[in-house]
Amino acid sequence: MRLKPLSAMPKRGNYWKVDETIRHCLDRGFRKFIIYPYGEVGLLIKNVLNDVYNIKETLIVDEAKAKYNNGVVAYEDFTPTDYHEDAVLLLATVPPTSAKTYLKAIKKMDPDRVICPFDDSLNVAPPFPKKVSPYLDASRPGLVKLSFVGDLILLENMVKSGRREVEEAGYDFSDMFKHTRKYLEDSDLSIGVLEGPCCNDERYTQGNFSDPTPLTLNFPKQFLRNIKEAGIGLVTTCNNHSFDRGEKGLLDTLDNLDEVGLDHVGTYRNDEEKSKGDIRTVKGLNIGFLAYTYGFNASRFNSKERWERHARKLTAPDEPGFDDSKAAVASDIRGLKKQCDMVVVLSHMRKDFTHEISDYERIWSEVFFDSGADIMFNCHAHAVKPVGIKDGRLAAFGPGNYVNSFVKWDGDANAIIEAYIDANRKKVVASSVIPIVTRSDMRGTMSAIPAPDLYGDGDLRSNLSIQEGRIIERTSAMITKIMTGVDMPTSCYHSCRPVVTEEGAGRTGCRPLRIENLRDNPFLKALEGSKSVCFVGDSITEGTENGGIPWYEPLMSNFPDMAVTNVSKGGITSKGLLEMLKPKRIEAEIAVIAVGCNDIRYRSKAGCMTSSEYVMTMNSIVSMFKKSAKEVFVVSPWPSTRFDPYCKVSEQKKLDLYDEYVEALADYCATTGVRFSNPCPSIRKYFDLNLNSPMLVDHIHPSARGTELYSRMFLDCMHRRHRNVAVGNTPT
Repeated sequence: MRLKPLSAMPKRGNYWKVDETIRHCLDRGFRKFIIYPYGEVGLLIKNVLNDVYNIKETLIVDEAKAKYNNGVVAYEDFTPTDYHEDAVLLLATVPPTSAKTYLKAIKKMDPDRVICPFDDSLNVAPPFPKKVSPYLDASRPGLVKLSFVGDLILLENMVKSGRREVEEAGYDFSDMFKHTRKYLEDSDLSIGVLEGPCCNDERYTQGNFSDPTPLTLNFPKQFLRNIKEAGIGLVTTCNNHSFDRGEKGLLDTLDNLDEVGLDHVGTYRNDEEKSKGDIRTVKGLNIGFLAYTYGFNASRFNSKERWERHARKLTAPDEPGFDDSKAAVASDIRGLKKQCDMVVVLSHMRKDFTHEISDYERIWSEVFFDSGADIMFNCHAHAVKPVGIKDGRLAAFGPGNYVNSFVKWDGDANAIIEAYIDANRKKVVASSVIPIVTRSDMRGTMSAIPAPDLYGDGDLRSNLSIQEGRIIERTSAMITKIMTGVDMPTSCYHSCRPVVTEEGAGRTGCRPLRIENLRDNPFLKALEGSKSVCFVGDSITEGTENGGIPWYEPLMSNFPDMAVTNVSKGGITSKGLLEMLKPKRIEAEIAVIAVGCNDIRYRSKAGCMTSSEYVMTMNSIVSMFKKSAKEVFVVSPWPSTRFDPYCKVSEQKKLDLYDEYVEALADYCATTGVRFSNPCPSIRKYFDLNLNSPMLVDHIHPSARGTELYSRMFLDCMHRRHRNVAVGNTPT
């Protein structure tokens, strides 16, 4: 059978579909693209890859074209094991042939690595990140939060871009920190790596990674001030660039740090200063710090007599002297542990520009923890690396740089690592990462863009192009996957975080909705004294399109001890939900039922075609829960925007149907004593006024941030019946 011509493909646009699919693949961490087969659709996919994303396809597979084109591989000769897990096969067919081609493709590739741009029914969605931790609030009593950022470095072109002739100081690097400051200040202590000296010599940094000039670092004093103003309270100065300007440069750096008032560890003026022990008290917890580097670029300082009184140096496991170095480190850690509650090792270990943990890093991390260290914050690789927790101890192998003008080999992909410590147990209970992506304006001024701000900071969103936003989304997804192993949409970051705990990796719960002034709300009153609640519904209850975050999660985050059950399915109608519930035995003290929008939008026999049929179905669902629940709440059908591409009726007809169904549902609830909430009009009005709001991921599904709006509207709109009502108080 011949392929359909492009004109016969989906109405939303062929290019758009391919572009969306490629972007989705990049968000999931795929970096290699295989096209199969190679007809008119395959050519379109190739053109979008090459021209829009500047990505060369890894392979083209096609039986017929392989006979006369050496650049194409026959299906029989295609060996997927030659490609790593970052490869995806794009199925270049359209229905009805796509299903047959798909069955053939999955004989070669795993189903979750075969994606068809024009037939969503064939695509296997990645699993939602599992909620493994409640929302982590640094203000919680007994919880101490440390943050760690990578190399605070100024290459030559970065120094030049910071020159400000109009400023008295001559330089200003505050733009680097303007977006991350709020995250760094939110920690009890934020730690950074001062990757180079601040010598009293205006011969500042020479060289960039990208040119042949030998790299010799030296930073203006204003950089130290900007670091402190950004919320970083402690820096380690022990790294391979410590002696770039000799011993004088090292000593000048310590003097300048003291003058600016920026606390520091890692390098010292003499033996006496080095032997004192670096202990800081953070929220009553005494934390000791030890800093080590693998060596110094200024080779003359690699001899022990030159560095020993100023710093601590590690010997490579495969070099002579490793055993002595290992014994010295163990002695350092055990001695410091006797004086404090916890020990943090700030290590500076190779290997450059790789996301893999090297043998050097692995062996030395084992030495640190076997000797009694509680946290290892490592840096130097200019690349993000994994984070892990075991026995209450955190191994963070690398957050990348903080900001770096050298973006090759993922040099622009970095992170803020957060460590949460139970001060009573003196154990690390969780570690989270905030991806940050380097952005440069046309002047060369660098700034770090945190992933959460894409869906939270209005000023930032208005100053980024769509292309920049996509780059940040893709890069953030890659950072999260490498560091935590979690697949998490960028839209989730505003409300929750990817997190690693002792039990595994996943996400935190959503930030709790503020409900202090709503204690008289009927739903909140019903929760008092209750131990369990069940939410049932469709994709908005399931969190189908926003990473698995149901609409009620910000609300229920206020009740961490409540047993919450979720029974839902994307695309389901009220009839479908009733059938799904029949074989289940669900016992909950409170039930919340939110379903019906797909009955209105789809207009099919799978749903209720009239409001009376809808009410009868809802009555059957309510009756199932009334057997065990002390109270049942019913929510009006969720609204979709005027741009809903799957609605089968006109916009006016859809609005009329919503009014009809909601009115009938409100009458039913009033006569049966069932609690009723009608957030539909307020939500619709909000999106009519905010068409490009980050509260939505598409025409109907709330983003993670949007669930705050839906939770709030659910509470605010108890008993409302009609469409024309004022918008309630919406979250910012």
